[in-house]
Amino acid sequence: MKVNFHKSELIPMNLSEVEAHELSHFFSCPLGSFPIKYLGIPLHFDNLRREDIPPMVDNMLKRIASRRGKLLSYAARLVLIKACLASIPVYLLSFIKFPKWALRIIHTHMTNYLWNDNPEAHKYHLVNWDTCSMLKDFGGLGVPNLRDLNIRLLASWVKRYNIDENKLWKQMIDHKYGTDKPNIFCSNTSGSSSFFKGMIWLLLQQRWDIDGNR
Repeated sequence: MKVNFHKSELIPMNLSEVEAHELSHFFSCPLGSFPIKYLGIPLHFDNLRREDIPPMVDNMLKRIASRRGKLLSYAARLVLIKACLASIPVYLLSFIKFPKWALRIIHTHMTNYLWNDNPEAHKYHLVNWDTCSMLKDFGGLGVPNLRDLNIRLLASWVKRYNIDENKLWKQMIDHKYGTDKPNIFCSNTSGSSSFFKGMIWLLLQQRWDIDGNR
């Protein structure tokens, strides 16, 4: 097994530009920069910036646009949204608290797809997206609301944090952010990862009970 340096990137940290280029020349691989992707998740030593979000949103929108079904009926488009299109961003929503503006863009493209609204032929939206996202029992269409889904997926990590006492990932979070001084609500989020900030935001918003401490 050999390392393919042409498909690798060198990510310098705390190095001058000259030192970074010297190492890049030594390993014969290009220089990269943060954020980097690991298993499809953007990683950054600091918070993800606003300009880091649009590439992820654009990638989702391309996949939605590729399924533009002009010949599909309304019912078929609804099934496709619920079974496929609404599931495209689930993986990223499990780790990152998406900003409202990004979710609004995705919702706009999904509702345009549902009503077959496109630049070539404008169609009126008979029902707004908030109603479409409601359960059928309450008069909606049962389409997942991505913001609610984002909160639920992050909440699953909060539940796992409370259950997985001896798991390595929980021990790393406790050690890095000092969640036992005195509890996770008092953790310092300055310079923390987007994943941890999403967890803390959810805890503060929903006021979860962690180990009996509110």
